[in-house]
Amino acid sequence: MQHKNVKLCIAHYRRMQPMFLKIKSLVEEGTIGDIRFVQLHLLQSSSANLIARSEENWRINPAVSGGGLFHDLAPHQIDLMLYLFGMVKQYSGTALNQTRASQEMTW
Repeated sequence: MQHKNVKLCIAHYRRMQPMFLKIKSLVEEGTIGDIRFVQLHLLQSSSANLIARSEENWRINPAVSGGGLFHDLAPHQIDLMLYLFGMVKQYSGTALNQTRASQEMTW
């Protein structure tokens, strides 16, 4: 992200996990047909705390994490979608902070 003068890093090792390798082979072999639409949802209830479990939830503190849960988790999801399905032709997105458990982000 040159215009913001920051680095974006992604844990590409996730691509080699057996589940994602299987999905990749199904897509490449055409086993599941022509992929025309992909929809990704990342959901977590505020009480579950499955994604970020610690005394102080550093992932939702932009001063420590660099931007909160979106910056921590979304690059992995986006990278996997590009790896599995190729370049994006059209996209849209929505972000909700229904519990106000994390700080508001401005874009």
